[in-house]
Amino acid sequence: MAWGPFTHVAIGRAVLGLARVRPDSPLAFLQREPERSIFLAASMGPDMTFSVTSFGKTDRTLDLQLHDPKLGRALLTQASESGDRRRMAFALGWMSHVEADRLMCVKGSVIYRNVFELKHETLEKLAGDVPGILKVAIDAIRAKADPWLLTTLPRVDTDRLAWGLKRTLGKQLTQSQAEVATMLSGHAETFADSISTLREICRSLGANRSAFPELESELTESVAGGVARPLPGMEAVEKVVHRYLEQALPEEVELGPGGTSALEVRRSKGLLARLTAGLTRRSRALLAGDGLVARVTRSVLDTTVDAMNSVGIGRERTRRARVLATFLGEMLADRHDWQQVKAAVRAVAEETREPGNPEERYPGPEDDPIEGPP
Repeated sequence: MAWGPFTHVAIGRAVLGLARVRPDSPLAFLQREPERSIFLAASMGPDMTFSVTSFGKTDRTLDLQLHDPKLGRALLTQASESGDRRRMAFALGWMSHVEADRLMCVKGSVIYRNVFELKHETLEKLAGDVPGILKVAIDAIRAKADPWLLTTLPRVDTDRLAWGLKRTLGKQLTQSQAEVATMLSGHAETFADSISTLREICRSLGANRSAFPELESELTESVAGGVARPLPGMEAVEKVVHRYLEQALPEEVELGPGGTSALEVRRSKGLLARLTAGLTRRSRALLAGDGLVARVTRSVLDTTVDAMNSVGIGRERTRRARVLATFLGEMLADRHDWQQVKAAVRAVAEETREPGNPEERYPGPEDDPIEGPP
C-alpha cells in the first residue's frame, strides 16, 4: 500500500469536492447516491490482498495485477459502453486508488520519512515495514481530522474484477472467471475484517495524547495560524487524480438513470447524522468510562500480536513484527512521549542477536517494553 485505506477515501472525497466546484465536470454524476458511496468504497479495493494478521499483502502477484492500470481502464471501458453509473463509479474509484499510489511511491514521499531515526542498513533490513507503520499513522491523522472516513467499508465487485482480470491477463490466467471470482471473494472477506481492525487502531492512535501529537507534527506541514496541518504533497495528488479521472472518461458516454443527489441525502438526514456522529465520538467516554476504552485498546493489541505470532518465521520477519508490535504497544498504551516511543522502537529495530529460534514469540502485552493499558 502506498497509502492506507482511509487516506484513499480521503483522497476520493477531495476529488469529489473538486468535481463539485465545476458543474460541467464529467465526474459530476458521482455526486449522487449510490454512485458517490460506491466510488469511495471502491477506492479501498485494490489493496484487498492486505491482511492485518501479517500487516502485509498475502498474494504479491495478485496485488500487482489488481494495481495494474490496465485493469481499471478495462473496467471503465466496459462500464462506459453499458452506461451503468454504478459500474462506472466502481471503476473510477478503483482507478483513483491506483493513480494515487503511483504518485506517492516516489523518493521523498512522506511515507518514507525516517521518523524513528534508524540507521540506513536497518531501514533496508526492515524493507517496507517502517513505511507501513507511517501509512497507519497517516490514516489516523486523516481520521482524527475527519472521523467520517472510518465509517467507509470496502466495496469489491468480485464478478466485475474477475472479468477484468481475465480480459487483461488473457492466457496468463488459467482459472475460469467463476474460479477467479470465488478466489477474490475470499480475499474480500479477509480484507473487510482487516479494515475493521485497522479502524480501531486508527481511533486508538488518534486518541493518544502523549506521543501522537508529536508524530503528527513530524508528518504534516504547519500553515499560517496553525488552522490546519496538511500532509506534504497531498493537495497536488488530489488535483492530479481528479484530472486523471476526468481525462479517463470517454467524451461521449450515455449514462443510465442516476440515484439520489448526495446533497439531498445530507439535507434529509443531516440532523440525525450529526446527532449519531456526536454520540459515536463521545459514547466511550460518556457511557462506558475509561475502563472500556482500556479494554478495547488492549484487545486490539492482543489480537494483532496473536496474529503475528501465528504467521512469523525467521529472524528478520520476527524483528519486523517486533518493531510493529512495539510501536502499537507504546502508542495504544499512551504512557510515553514521542521521544520515548522512538527510542523503544529503535532499540528493537537495531538490536543485534544471533538468528533466533523459529518458534520465538513476538512481544505481547505481558512483555516488556510492550504493555497493554492498565
